[in-house]
Amino acid sequence: MEERITPWSGHDLVKDRLRTTVWTQLKVQGAAVGEPVGHIPRFVGNDCAAAQLALLSVWQQARVIKCNPDHAQAPVRLRALQEDKMLYMAVPRLTEER
Repeated sequence: MEERITPWSGHDLVKDRLRTTVWTQLKVQGAAVGEPVGHIPRFVGNDCAAAQLALLSVWQQARVIKCNPDHAQAPVRLRALQEDKMLYMAVPRLTEER
């Protein structure tokens, strides 16, 4: 896969190459749900990953969770709320009321 320009491109060439490698592998392996380039994509098994995370003692002991707003982490956010954990989440690019 050729390197594509994203909002993060050009700041760090090593990271640019790494992102391209990861996005390529996500596509080749069929692990991404949808187009992976340019963001953190949903991936096959993200619900299973969230279930495994919930088995960790650090998760079980946590009362407060900070999670990214990416679609890939939706099952983590849902589980946190279902378990009555306080959830903090950044809202980048959501600076105006919708």
